[in-house]
Amino acid sequence: MKPSTSISPPPAAPIFLSNTKRSLISGVNRWSPMLGHRLSTLLVSVEEQLAEEVTQKILHEAFAETMATLREVTFYRFYHVFQKDELENLVNSIPSLNVTRSSFEHGNWCVVVEKAADSVPHD
Repeated sequence: MKPSTSISPPPAAPIFLSNTKRSLISGVNRWSPMLGHRLSTLLVSVEEQLAEEVTQKILHEAFAETMATLREVTFYRFYHVFQKDELENLVNSIPSLNVTRSSFEHGNWCVVVEKAADSVPHD
């Protein structure tokens, strides 16, 4: 007489490699979160599902808290608006620099400066 071997029916859901399961679920989840959740109940253990849900909830709450904090922060920018000739006189006070052009742009004075020829070292 042959020894008895138990034959089990095939699983209801196909068995995939674990990383392939994750790829399949995450791909479906991007397309349809509800369908991805339903599919994960067939392929992923309850513990893994709970861990994923808790992780997502923690990340979502942390992101929301960070964004709320950023909205409450006031950023200050300090700058100086030069009077006519003020910037040019400031640059001219440095002997090694020459102002080649001065103009008023975007609410402030700006200058194009060139290093003086006599201050360039010769090798």
